[in-house]
Amino acid sequence: MLCFMGNKGHKAVRRKKTAKPTTSTSTNQTFTPRTRNGTGTGTGHESPTTNIASAAAASSSSSSSSSASPCDECRESLEYNDIQRLADEQTIAKYERQVIRAAVEEDENFFWCTSDCGSGQIHDSGSAQPIVICIKCNHRSCFLHEVNWHEDLSCEEYDRLQEDPDFRSYLELENEKWSRAQAAQAAQEGAGRDLARKRVAKEKAKSKHEEAQDLRERARERVRERQRQRERETQKNQERQQRLVREKLERQEREKQERQRVRERQKNQERQRELQREKKERQRQQVQERQKKKERQRERLRERQERERALSEQAAAQKAAKERRKIAARRKIEEEKSMATLRATAKACGGCGWAIERNSGW
Repeated sequence: MLCFMGNKGHKAVRRKKTAKPTTSTSTNQTFTPRTRNGTGTGTGHESPTTNIASAAAASSSSSSSSSASPCDECRESLEYNDIQRLADEQTIAKYERQVIRAAVEEDENFFWCTSDCGSGQIHDSGSAQPIVICIKCNHRSCFLHEVNWHEDLSCEEYDRLQEDPDFRSYLELENEKWSRAQAAQAAQEGAGRDLARKRVAKEKAKSKHEEAQDLRERARERVRERQRQRERETQKNQERQQRLVREKLERQEREKQERQRVRERQKNQERQRELQREKKERQRQQVQERQKKKERQRERLRERQERERALSEQAAAQKAAKERRKIAARRKIEEEKSMATLRATAKACGGCGWAIERNSGW
């Protein structure tokens, strides 16, 4: 915290602490007191009621929970137990708050906020840092003088201002000296300011003329720029149209090429199918030729087999005939030998002509 402190040996002393004024509304409820043994009042008089709220309010200056609270009639001290026994809860709570407030006020560093927000706090730094900032409303107060904080004045200067109303603080004197220096400097700079003002006016006029020329030039440049922009747009449109035409021609050419490729592909497919048919036909012809060749081979084989069979049969017949001739010749030879043997060994029968074997009896 910033604090302006004096330098002339005067020490600021905190004034005597006064209790924070509080206002409370007394409840006009009355209670029938009883003696401490429960048979009557303990104050020695026959008053039927005791104003407990007044007694609790009167005890706000005491700091003890068993503080003396005088009765209205006999001035007998009411202890905290008596009030707790006789009063209602609202009155007891108010009495306890007043007792706690009186207790904290005994601390020499306790300070009530000067903005009447009802908040109090313990200012631990005490007189070393006299500015107190309320924790509830942030109001700035002076700890030493218990007033709103005196802006632009230290505590020492505030004390001197209280003693001498004509006292002027060091800050005010310095401000006045600075004001006089500023006035002298302003008077000295007046002439130069007029000359500078004229020069500035001339420069402003020149600048305005240049700005006007610059504006006209910029306007002409904007016109030229718009013209160039239109020309660029026209050129872009022409290029776009040309690109569209080229794209259209290229697309048509691609379509034409695609159709050509399709036709070529169809021709190739047809050619392939024709080649396949020709190939199949050649294969069929080859098969037929092979079949015919095989048939001719079989026919020649049959013919050869027939000729061979015929030759074989002819040879067999010739061989058989030859064999028969050989057999006939051998049989003839055998018959001739047999006839010779028979003629040699037998004679013909006289009656039938059958050969009769000769014997020794002939």
